[in-house]
Amino acid sequence: MGSKKVILVLITIAILLKIGVILFTYQHFGRNVYVGHYARDLDCWFDMFSKIEKGMLPLVDFPKEYPGGAILLNWGLSFFYSSPHQFILVYGFFMFLIDMAVAVVLWKILRLEKRGNADIVLALYLFLPTILILNHVRFDIVPAFFAILAYY
Repeated sequence: MGSKKVILVLITIAILLKIGVILFTYQHFGRNVYVGHYARDLDCWFDMFSKIEKGMLPLVDFPKEYPGGAILLNWGLSFFYSSPHQFILVYGFFMFLIDMAVAVVLWKILRLEKRGNADIVLALYLFLPTILILNHVRFDIVPAFFAILAYY
């Protein structure tokens, strides 16, 4: 098998693993101590969503200790779920798309710099534990995306 095919297989495996972790989080949130630990930020958002359902506006009717961009994003995403538990999927897959956007921009930067190892770096990036385990429950990848996009 050629090196390009190996890289493509690795990228596919990383994507499938990421989707599996998102589904695992969805299925086990609230029932598994490990999921509860790495997905702790979701509890904070669920509190915000319960207040929004009562007609309250974040940062107007109640304080929120997260950056304004995170609040606006999660408030916007809150219109695409019917239960707090379902939000895990909506948020997870949105962050998955951001992860993939970061990967594409990173790959393009490496290609522009004529780095011969751009494909390998992309595959390694997708297997980072932070990417696989945490990014679908954290906001941090969004500002990282804009930072890497600005560099591009």
